[in-house]
Amino acid sequence: MFILVDDVGWNDVGYHGSEISTPNIDALAESGVKLERSYVFPICSPTRAALMTGQNPLKFGIDSPMALDGTLPLDLTLLPERLKTAGYDTWLVGKWHLGHTEAESLPNARGFDHYYGLLNGWVDHYTHVFNGGLDWQRNGTSIREKGHTTALLTKEARDLIDEHDGDNPFFLYMAYDAPHTPLQLIDGVAKSYPEIENMDRRVYAEMMTDLDAHIGQLVSTLEAKGLLENTLIVVMSDNGGDGPLGSSNAPLKGGKGLAFDGGLRTPALVSWRGHLAPNQTLEDPVYIQNWAPTLLDAAGIEYPDAQFDGASHWALIKDNTQSDSRQPVAIAGPQSKAVFLWPYKYVRHTPRFETTVTTHLYNIEDDPRETTDVADKYPKIAEQLAAHLAQYDGIESIAEKGPRPEGIFQNEDGSYNYSIRLPETRAPWAEAKEGTE
Repeated sequence: MFILVDDVGWNDVGYHGSEISTPNIDALAESGVKLERSYVFPICSPTRAALMTGQNPLKFGIDSPMALDGTLPLDLTLLPERLKTAGYDTWLVGKWHLGHTEAESLPNARGFDHYYGLLNGWVDHYTHVFNGGLDWQRNGTSIREKGHTTALLTKEARDLIDEHDGDNPFFLYMAYDAPHTPLQLIDGVAKSYPEIENMDRRVYAEMMTDLDAHIGQLVSTLEAKGLLENTLIVVMSDNGGDGPLGSSNAPLKGGKGLAFDGGLRTPALVSWRGHLAPNQTLEDPVYIQNWAPTLLDAAGIEYPDAQFDGASHWALIKDNTQSDSRQPVAIAGPQSKAVFLWPYKYVRHTPRFETTVTTHLYNIEDDPRETTDVADKYPKIAEQLAAHLAQYDGIESIAEKGPRPEGIFQNEDGSYNYSIRLPETRAPWAEAKEGTE
């Protein structure tokens, strides 16, 4: 069960000292291995593409949220396809964001036996509308349901687990769309935060605690089914938090969209009761493109034909054993790009609404807050990493270039309207498949 949460910052989970209560995520972290150097892309689609392919999505022009007519290349064999070939039942519950308008790009055509959720990057959590169209479906057919997306997604996943006959193992890709915007109030949330003065942070905290409660329900369902000790559970975020919209990446620098560690280094954990020792902490870097081969290794599935850019880190996670091989790893977002050659990190950054480009080299192990540029001290390393990054510069981006969605939910004074509901103004996404009307 791979749980990918949306826009959760470093300081948004209890076990990192946050004021936000996340007891279920904390319990999972304590039951297994906390990955304290888990690196993803600083924005949604590239992280999801790397997870599904085991490859660097920059090769395919996926460096930002995918355009409405974009798609993950159809000639790639995805992780669920490999698991399905090995006898797994494969389920995606939640957010896809890797192809929205053509049938061959959608989850059921890319290896998932069952798909329930949203195709695009976000929806109104209550009306399930994106860009005027209902974006809520089950296996290609739109459905209109009352309820918050987090609760509906959890119910679907619990039903799948409850109804599973046990003949085959299953892979559940649980891709929550929370606590991604829109920030919307939740009725009956388990914990409110009157002590938090910033209202965006308060609503975000309530959404995060609600998400945590639903993750606890998933774990309880596995336990009731007798599957907890036979299920590998991963929890991680697709990118760092959006600070201006309630999240916190403290004490890391930057956030969502930026290639500083606040945008790339997110909470992550692996739990497998009875197989992974509890209360472990791993400080070695684990990159998102490592996960496809890692999960296949954990399941004992061979992949001799795979063209993965990432390598399996299962031995590292399970036994704290890693090869000495260290290769450059490039990561990028809308405003900045980075290359890791551990412990060094090269960043090329363009501030929003500016054209000035700055470059930096950090020793990320000694300087996790990225305060001291060491490029002058290690010019050859900076030059090597700049050259590695340059290979992606000529690849055309297939990213969406439109405005960010947050403005739709704001009042005239810029404050957030936590109660707004988006209406339907066009055909649903599942049936129309134009995406741009």
